[in-house]
Amino acid sequence: NQSPLLLCVINGDKKIFNGLVRGEKGGVATAESITQQIANYLGPESLHRRGRISFWMTVYFNRCELLDRLVTNNICSVQQFDEFLAGFNKLSSRFSFVDVGYSNEADPRIIDYIHAYARFPQTVRIFLAGGCSPQYTSLFKNLEADDLLQKLVAMDSDTADAPTTRLPILDLKDIIFMKQNHPSVTPANVRCAIRNDGLRNPQSAVAQIGGLVIDPTIVLSPEKPPPCNEHYLMTCSKGPAVCKYSHEYILTSDQLALLASNAKKAPCNSLRNRLNCPYGPRCCWGHVCPNGPNCVHRRKGKCWFKDGRFSYIVQLNPNSQGFNFRCHASGVIPVDSDRPPVTTI
Repeated sequence: NQSPLLLCVINGDKKIFNGLVRGEKGGVATAESITQQIANYLGPESLHRRGRISFWMTVYFNRCELLDRLVTNNICSVQQFDEFLAGFNKLSSRFSFVDVGYSNEADPRIIDYIHAYARFPQTVRIFLAGGCSPQYTSLFKNLEADDLLQKLVAMDSDTADAPTTRLPILDLKDIIFMKQNHPSVTPANVRCAIRNDGLRNPQSAVAQIGGLVIDPTIVLSPEKPPPCNEHYLMTCSKGPAVCKYSHEYILTSDQLALLASNAKKAPCNSLRNRLNCPYGPRCCWGHVCPNGPNCVHRRKGKCWFKDGRFSYIVQLNPNSQGFNFRCHASGVIPVDSDRPPVTTI
């Protein structure tokens, strides 16, 4: 009784989208075009015969390394890239970009994805782009042995002409992807600005084409609008179109370090509102008073952290293999305490 599944999975590190420089409009247009191309490939009769189809599209990519390549080769700016992703995801909640993390490759994730979903009886087709690596050889052989290879359709000639087997191809004729895959280059002046935990690294410069360069000899506060702390140090949930702070500056490593230091002096809004902070100890905002228990402002009743709620305790939860975060004014809560944790990640 489950709806038929139609899947599209793309290696975003190998296949560079044409519309990146167009930002949000490019993202929407790209998602629409891929959807239409797949619908045309299957044909109206096939779609009608199968009834209501659930269509999912996932792009796996290494954000850190990909942004280095895009900026270095003048393909797009960081803001244009983020806006492209927003537009792509905006078209459907089932369309998403998945960051595989710093120093990781997209191919293993895609191989696991195909290996799992190809075996679902409700999976009609899996459209694949960027699957030209030798790592796919054993996957294709296993699917062929299990009579599942017919579910795969290549979206580029490199994938279609894999050494071990030839796949049917949906020829996009360079409508969606660039012809040339630009090499991965990281010159000294363009550093990866994202750490392996997905947050921006205060010790790395942000590379951006067309951004506003802040004079490194002046302090940050006179800039109008000032830089967005969450954009440069974490992830801005509002996005550049709504956020009242700037996402356009190119900050030096010293300025990023100063931005990170200053942000810790302001209390986290989630904890101020007695909510769980979704970022935990990785949050760019303060979870504990930087002046410690002898804060002069606290004695005067003027400390932003005055109620003591922002003392952070991190404990390993052996059952979930995650971390328990417990907020308490008096310090560490014992591991064997019967008080429930605030949250587990």
